[in-house]
Amino acid sequence: MAATTKRKRVSKKSKQSWRKHTDIKDVEEHLEEARREERTGGPVSEKPDKGLFFVDKETEEIKTTGKPKVRSRKRKLLKADQLLLPESKIKPVGSKRRKINEKNRQADSDSSDSDVDEEKSRPVAVERNNNRLKTVAKFDLWETQDLHTGDEHFLTTTRRSKVKKPKSINRKTSELEAVEVCAPGASYNPAYEDHQLLLQSAHDVESRKVKEIEKLKRQVKFLTPEEAANLPTWTEEMSQGLFVEDDKEVDEAESSDECEGMTVGPVRAVDRKTKQQRRKEKEKEEEQKRLETEKKEKLRQNEIFRLKTLKKEIKMADLEAEDRKKQKEEIEKSSATKPKRLGKHQYEAPNIEIQLSGEMTGSLRTLKQEGNLFEDRFKSLQRRNIIEPRQPVKPHRKYKQKTYTRKSYDKPCIKEI
Repeated sequence: MAATTKRKRVSKKSKQSWRKHTDIKDVEEHLEEARREERTGGPVSEKPDKGLFFVDKETEEIKTTGKPKVRSRKRKLLKADQLLLPESKIKPVGSKRRKINEKNRQADSDSSDSDVDEEKSRPVAVERNNNRLKTVAKFDLWETQDLHTGDEHFLTTTRRSKVKKPKSINRKTSELEAVEVCAPGASYNPAYEDHQLLLQSAHDVESRKVKEIEKLKRQVKFLTPEEAANLPTWTEEMSQGLFVEDDKEVDEAESSDECEGMTVGPVRAVDRKTKQQRRKEKEKEEEQKRLETEKKEKLRQNEIFRLKTLKKEIKMADLEAEDRKKQKEEIEKSSATKPKRLGKHQYEAPNIEIQLSGEMTGSLRTLKQEGNLFEDRFKSLQRRNIIEPRQPVKPHRKYKQKTYTRKSYDKPCIKEI
């Protein structure tokens, strides 16, 4: 007779003893099995027959003739990588699914687990629950672009707002071209007429500069030695007008004393106006006002007979307004091709790059270089109102330079001793 294990008697008064002495292994195994089935496509009892069984009607024919199979050079999936493949049907959050070749899958199907085999070889019908929470979208944590999530609070508080572009960002600052084509006379081998026209334009620019310098010299006329000798000294210039002011003060004091000495007498009865005089003055003022109002009324009535002149005046005013409008449009058109005043300095056009008749050569090899490419681009930006005209900053001292005398300067030299 087989020996039977004696049943252990324990107290089950409290819930603590129930938890301690109750065996729930079978329940946990059942729940674990249910979870595993759910991960691998749902419970087996709910799966249709097509998902569990299939009829294999195709047969592979063994080829006896032909060339031998060429071994594939593609890398097979290693066992270490197969073990890392997920068994669950639930996609992980924020990770990319590894791409595996179908040929590699078929080659490694024998070495894979039974659950993975079922998952890959047979079609599994999975019922998706619409009430299930959606997973977070895949994104790069260090990406600079902001992601749009469904949370309104997240969008309003933590999202970085984009900088609004100004309307004037695409507006043209000037209608001039970035690179202007040189005149025909600036060629290395130009025609005689084109070269002479370019020389004439350069001569006009230089003559204009000379005229401006002469005009400044005429306006700022220097003194002759005789006129400079007759100039007043510093003491005379600084004391100019001091004694004249003292004399004026004395005269004002005397006149004020005379005024104080005079007394204003009382108004006499003879000088007072009578009622009759006041009444006449009032009537005269009223008559003057009446005449002025009548005159204005007559002028207003006569405006009706001035219709022709009024029409002419209106027509002339319209013509003048049209002329002003045309002039304004012409100024705007011309200003579109001219540099604007963007800073404290005015734009100065560069010198015309030209070669004299004696410097002309017929070959590019012996051609003398004119101008500077960097300066040309810089002036082009200024001409097109992209940057303001500038001038080179001259070196200057902010504070006066201090000078020191060394102690050894006053001491006698060794040679002198």
